[in-house]
Amino acid sequence: MDKQSRIIDHSGSTITHITFNTSKTSINKKLNTETNENGYFEKMTNFIKRNFKLGKRYLIVLHKEFVLSDNGDEGGFIRQLRKVGFTDIAVGDEYNDESISVNWYGNLIGKNTWREFDCCYLVGTPNSRFESHVIHLCQYTDKHDWRIGLGVRMGKLNLSRILT
Repeated sequence: MDKQSRIIDHSGSTITHITFNTSKTSINKKLNTETNENGYFEKMTNFIKRNFKLGKRYLIVLHKEFVLSDNGDEGGFIRQLRKVGFTDIAVGDEYNDESISVNWYGNLIGKNTWREFDCCYLVGTPNSRFESHVIHLCQYTDKHDWRIGLGVRMGKLNLSRILT
């Protein structure tokens, strides 16, 4: 089996930072309850539309609650993408060569469906579970004998005891 290199060359990539607090709480605060539209989603979908190029494939990743509603219907972000004119959209694992694939944090782990995509938008702050940080640490180091423990003192995390 060929292992993937620990170092991935991103030298041809462009990173654009849009100043916005992308926590779930902040994104939810941008929801206009009268119109059921979200100002942040409007800003992001307009940015994506302005930069969209035919023939390119786009992966958009954000929190699941914005991709799918509680009853499994399309969430607010997908509705906003459709509102600005996108129709060729895959949601979750249902990718069948659409130009836009929208997925959520935690649903991409262990999958490589999107490796040939041209652009990736991270629309929201990923809140990874502590365990995933440990797994990544083990993957990217040659040390495999980690003794993990959390030390909590006076309500604060004791960083000196996390990896001992």
